[in-house]
Amino acid sequence: VWLVAYVGVSRMLVAGALGGFVVSASLVWIDVPAGAYGQIAVLWGICNFGLLKCVISKATNYFDSVPAVLVSSMLLSASFGTALSPWISSWIVEIAGQWHGLLVGQVSLGIVALVAIGVVILIPNSLRK
Repeated sequence: VWLVAYVGVSRMLVAGALGGFVVSASLVWIDVPAGAYGQIAVLWGICNFGLLKCVISKATNYFDSVPAVLVSSMLLSASFGTALSPWISSWIVEIAGQWHGLLVGQVSLGIVALVAIGVVILIPNSLRK
């Protein structure tokens, strides 16, 4: 909490998106031993800097009165993503192979990073109410 208050939500949003992308992209060049998946998950969780909470915080900044469905719909979307991600990624790996599965994961995280940066940079403060 103190880090977000000190650095700011916008910078933490960009740092979380880029941190998650960099860690996932590094998995292409690093041969991960079979027993290290837990450590990789912890590292990825640390490097994304609580991206979901930063996205929710940034989204609520755009409203004077936060709509009742905003936070719950964002959490529901995140839950759907968490639920569907293993199924979709395993389907891609079964069809195309492990390398293509990693590539699709990296591209999707890259898109998330670009969207996060775009929201922070391109939406001017004048649109904020």
